[in-house]
Amino acid sequence: MQSRRTRLMGSTIFAGAFALGFGGVAAAQTATPTVAPAEVVVTGSRIRQPNLTSVSPMTVVTDQEIKLEGAQNIENLLNGLPSITAGQQSNVSNGSTGTATVDLRDLGPARTLVLVDGKRLMPGDPKSPYADLNNIPSAMVERVDVVSGGASAVYGADAVAGVVNFIMKKNFQGAEVDAQYGFAEHENNNASARNLQGVQGISNFAKAPNNYTTGLSSEVSAIIGVNAPDDKGNITGYLTWRKLEAVTQDHYDVSSCSIAATSKNISDSYNYNAHTCAGSSNSQYGRFTLQPDSRNAGSVGGTQFHVNPDGSQTFTTAKVPAYNYAPTNYFQRPEDRYTAGFNAHYEVNKQLDLYSSLMFADDHTLAQIAPSGLFAGTGSNKTAYYQINCNNPLMSASEQTQMCGSAAGTGALVNAQIGFRFAGYNRQDDLRHTNYKMDVGARGEIAPGWNYDAYLQYGTSIYAEHYNNDASIRKIQNALLVTTNAAGQPVCTTDVGSCVPLNIFQYGKLTPAMLGYVLTPGYKSGETVEQIASASVTGDLGQ
Repeated sequence: MQSRRTRLMGSTIFAGAFALGFGGVAAAQTATPTVAPAEVVVTGSRIRQPNLTSVSPMTVVTDQEIKLEGAQNIENLLNGLPSITAGQQSNVSNGSTGTATVDLRDLGPARTLVLVDGKRLMPGDPKSPYADLNNIPSAMVERVDVVSGGASAVYGADAVAGVVNFIMKKNFQGAEVDAQYGFAEHENNNASARNLQGVQGISNFAKAPNNYTTGLSSEVSAIIGVNAPDDKGNITGYLTWRKLEAVTQDHYDVSSCSIAATSKNISDSYNYNAHTCAGSSNSQYGRFTLQPDSRNAGSVGGTQFHVNPDGSQTFTTAKVPAYNYAPTNYFQRPEDRYTAGFNAHYEVNKQLDLYSSLMFADDHTLAQIAPSGLFAGTGSNKTAYYQINCNNPLMSASEQTQMCGSAAGTGALVNAQIGFRFAGYNRQDDLRHTNYKMDVGARGEIAPGWNYDAYLQYGTSIYAEHYNNDASIRKIQNALLVTTNAAGQPVCTTDVGSCVPLNIFQYGKLTPAMLGYVLTPGYKSGETVEQIASASVTGDLGQ
């Protein structure tokens, strides 16, 4: 797209010229002075048409603004622009892809085209195939052009929301080393939130500290550039390292518990006048709800039992503390990122200007959310419940009677929705992306008014993910069907030899062996590859 970079300056000059011209007509027709046109910046488009000039609003962020902002994450700088909605970034934990995306006009990253020096940045993740800004070293950015008026006529459907073009430094001379260190200091003085934190009935709860310093971040970058002896070319190389430390929600009074509304203002349905700290009924005390359509003789369908918080082996129907699932969630993910690369070009003559670039990035981050468990509404065999045998030796006689009624002590099965949390074992998503992008091309003048540009591009993103401490529904079901072996020890009735019986019928009786069986790590890997061969000729038919 083409647009005026110095839009405000251009408007000012035009207004001044108009005033001078008008004054000249009134005073003896003095000649109107010639005014130099404002600078025109071409972003991305190879098509030189008048209707592509200044039809779309452009926002330009320069390297000076980046330095003044102290931006380590280029996505955080862009998120400050009014046309951009925050997408994937280091502050996303639940549902994080480990990438950083840009989202113009809140139409989604799939509708925002990301370019580097006018050329597409490859998709950064196989499951979320959008450009990953972790490839962009902020120290190498000369400016960022944001065209938010839409550019689908030129680029296609992935530019419906607009284009973000990163212009990188290509003629740097000398050496530059930059180091940054940052942190966040917060005073917890939100009276409303802190008053809510005094409520009872929620487990895993602690008040946020009065004052806390956290969110440590570090970045070191080095750039070195040199011109060719005849000053016809340049090579600029860079190397950067960034490290972020984790920030958990328990350090802030507004997030140490999940605040929920409890009642509405009658006169205004959108105004809530009472709040509380919310918690999950899937707690470490366990909740069993018998299914009415499958109850055994003597049991009452729909009855809800809880494991007794006092540690005794009995069920209680009294309300037990809910689980506070907020504290261990990350506000900021820990992250290590390395980038390296170069930009090079050499003008042999006006007809042949050779250029090349290489970008490498390795980003390793960890997302964390509340512990997994048996969540009510999920169960084995694609049902919403689990099956428990009524002679399960891990239940006491009274629990068997409460659960199964007259079928207690038999091999009959009872179906129950179960809510139980494996407290202390947070779910962690270990994400790593290793990216490479290489461009080789040539451009030049064919004849006066006629130019060409031809290049080859290869880009790949290699993705690896380890998900830890999530529970296997199949293994949980195996571990709930328990009998006694010849030695009088509890054993599973299926998957014998591997399965470890799961004791969720008495508070505090989980063992590492039990958790080691049901908490099953997951692994995914993949890659994206983008290959482009492009050749274009532009010219003025008038010449």
